Amino acid sequence: MHMGINWGGKKIAGSNSYGVGISGAPVTGRTMLMKIADVPFTKDQQASTCDFCIRSDWLLNANIQRVRNVLNDPMSVLVWWSSVFIAGDALPETETGSPNFRARFHTKGFLPHSFHFVAEIIETSPQRLVIRTSGDFDGVGTISIEPSDFRTRAKVEWQVNVSQPYIRPFLRVFRRVFEWNHLWAMRQGQVGLEAYLQADTAPDSPILRPTFPHNFEALRIPSRWRI
Repeated sequence: MHMGINWGGKKIAGSNSYGVGISGAPVTGRTMLMKIADVPFTKDQQASTCDFCIRSDWLLNANIQRVRNVLNDPMSVLVWWSSVFIAGDALPETETGSPNFRARFHTKGFLPHSFHFVAEIIETSPQRLVIRTSGDFDGVGTISIEPSDFRTRAKVEWQVNVSQPYIRPFLRVFRRVFEWNHLWAMRQGQVGLEAYLQADTAPDSPILRPTFPHNFEALRIPSRWRI
């Protein structure tokens, strides 16, 4: 089953058509270069065995049950994280939200390259979701949620190795650029999820458009998956 993506829906107030920067401001070439120069590197990241070990902290203006309901629908990332998760299919013989749910995704950051990978939910609990990825990304992603007054704090952590054949040879030279690209993608997730949570009814059209060249609809759905 292929999940089609309709780009004709209304834009949600407060969101941008083509995404935002790490700070929430629209991205330009000049601001991108400035942000790349500011990317922090900790000793833990440098010493880690994974290519990218990145943690993000999202403070969401919704109660924890509302956030939990969204996370229990894995394919909803095609709506609220739509500038990054640009296409995807739930794989056959899986049950959405169950520990063995599997799906394949086509994703990207701000930069023009993209990734294909399979995501499998390997652990679920009321406040924790663990995802194993394989393909262009090999590793584990963890989303943990906890109440914070009347809001919800979500901690998103990715520990992945990059196997994408066109990117892997350049990781050492352009690591800071790729790190910034990943942080941009995380910020898109926070902005998109916040807009999704604040909508009166759950949107069924993507909230944020991907950047070039995948702003062209024909390039979002792969003609051939690498996985």
